[in-house]
Amino acid sequence: MVNNNKVIDYTINFYEDRIHVVTSHGGNITYDYKNINKIIFSKNIDILVLENKVGIIVKKDGFTKGSLVEFEKFILSVCTDAKIKGEK
Repeated sequence: MVNNNKVIDYTINFYEDRIHVVTSHGGNITYDYKNINKIIFSKNIDILVLENKVGIIVKKDGFTKGSLVEFEKFILSVCTDAKIKGEK
């Protein structure tokens, strides 16, 4: 993530009922899965697009707990109304 030409590291935590993003600069925001209206699968990343055009970029090789397969299965199960683009 880049803000004012400064790289911001971030951690994304996926819970049963929400997504929680924490940035290295102290940012802290929570999103509901119901607000995800599009999921884009690509070779190296998945992008979760929210109603307000915010995109959460999930690096496929960035999981420290769980696996990519578990995540993609879970996200599809909780975002049943989201449009899907690309292939897993």
